[in-house]
Amino acid sequence: MEFLPRPWPGPLGALFSDGTLRAIEALIDEERGQPLPHAVLAHGDFDPTHIFCAGGGYSGLIDFGEIRGAEPAFDLGHFLLYDEASLLPALLRGYGRVEPLPDGHGRSIIRSAVLLGLRQLCRCLGPPRHRPLDAPGVLARARRLTALVGQSSAEPGGRMPSHGS
Repeated sequence: MEFLPRPWPGPLGALFSDGTLRAIEALIDEERGQPLPHAVLAHGDFDPTHIFCAGGGYSGLIDFGEIRGAEPAFDLGHFLLYDEASLLPALLRGYGRVEPLPDGHGRSIIRSAVLLGLRQLCRCLGPPRHRPLDAPGVLARARRLTALVGQSSAEPGGRMPSHGS
């Protein structure tokens, strides 16, 4: 939360509609109110480029340079932020084979993705980077966050959208 603009919404007001800003604020408030019973070991920057496949199946993961303790949905949120959900259903099936996913996991994953993307966006806009609001990376991240916030609103029961498998 340390990178959020003060006063709120600062430059984010030029990137998001009022409704999207309200939804982002609601996710921030929801996160602040979440109990965190424990941290888990997280890959840290998990996305499809870190997955090795051989013979048509999963064979391993690479690049643990960002490994950390994090909230349980962190890696899945990071994956969703970068993958746009095309591979997420298969990943969730794999996770579910090892340990059942908790109720509400879809909303937790989306919330984690939004908060991670928001942090990245705020860091780009703030010091020392000061990226302009019309920079391609800034606009792309704002579009992605808008889409994720829309998924969050559409999935109150915690199910992940099924964008194919």
